[in-house]
Amino acid sequence: MSYFKDVVLVVARVIIGVIFIAHGWQKFTEWGLDGTAETFAGMGVPFPFVAATGAATAELLGGVALLIGALALAAASASTT
Repeated sequence: MSYFKDVVLVVARVIIGVIFIAHGWQKFTEWGLDGTAETFAGMGVPFPFVAATGAATAELLGGVALLIGALALAAASASTT
């Protein structure tokens, strides 16, 4: 049972890491930080460009950390911004 649980946790961590990387990459490349900041401003987020930069960075780096398993719990916590 423990082996199955470990496998499920690794698979889930990899899937979530890939999703975070994709969304962070999207904010940097497809929408651009200006587009993301504009969306954040429309939602009333204070300091939208700073928030967009922080969100994109946290998603990208947090996703990489989850993917490689580096501090998996800390990476998951940091990526929920």
